[in-house]
Amino acid sequence: MVLNIQDIYPDIAIALGFLRNRQVIRFFQAMERFIYRRATAIIVISDGFKENLLGKGVAPSKIYVVPNWADPDFIRPGPKDNSFRQQLDVGGRFTLIYSGNLSHNSNLEPVIDAAELLRDQPFAFVIVGDGVRKTQLERSVKEKQLDNVLFLPFQPLEIYPQVLTAADMNLVTLNTQAAMASVPSKVFKIMASGRPIPAITVQGNEVYRLVSEAKCGLCVPPDDPGALAEALRYAAVHRDELEQMGENGRRYLEENFSRSKCVAQIEEILGKAARR
Repeated sequence: MVLNIQDIYPDIAIALGFLRNRQVIRFFQAMERFIYRRATAIIVISDGFKENLLGKGVAPSKIYVVPNWADPDFIRPGPKDNSFRQQLDVGGRFTLIYSGNLSHNSNLEPVIDAAELLRDQPFAFVIVGDGVRKTQLERSVKEKQLDNVLFLPFQPLEIYPQVLTAADMNLVTLNTQAAMASVPSKVFKIMASGRPIPAITVQGNEVYRLVSEAKCGLCVPPDDPGALAEALRYAAVHRDELEQMGENGRRYLEENFSRSKCVAQIEEILGKAARR
């Protein structure tokens, strides 16, 4: 049996406060240990995940780090003024796009608060997606009477590259609890698009390290909308730096996280597991 771990449970459910009953927690932890023991190989998406499993006594020889990836042939840098952006009617405003699940760990509240701070300045925030938090986020925007925040449903896959390239920057948001070792797959897709990232995340975690190492964006702490607003003001007047960040991300993606490279790693791991 080969495992591919995209999120570490029950840890994430405990961190977000969804699991509190000690007996239930112990049950899931026992199941986790059982599954790890039975696995021939375990593929994880980050060094942080590997460290988590090592701390639980998983043999190092079982663990392989293969990050998520993006297909650089499907998602390419393209013109910002594409048909998707034209439908947004944002004109020349500096446009931030978030595309993804609106879940409990998406942490979009600081984005809404930053939009309020920037309401009288030429910024637009576009939130593309659905999820359990959407109604609450829409209510917050209505209560604040913000006309610089637009909600859209998930878009068809075939125009997803246009969604990314329509932005001046593409948002990545994680709350403190969810940021422990997670790298959302959207990070790699944004890098493929050649657009820079404003990442809302804790210092030193996997996303922070990736964005810093690739030099493909800016990082601001969770729950600090003032810091986010200030970072976006800076970005809006330093367009040359943004262009360089986007190029850096695309190059780093091609060198490290292309689909062909990561799939080849998985094929090698599966081959080794089959021979054991």
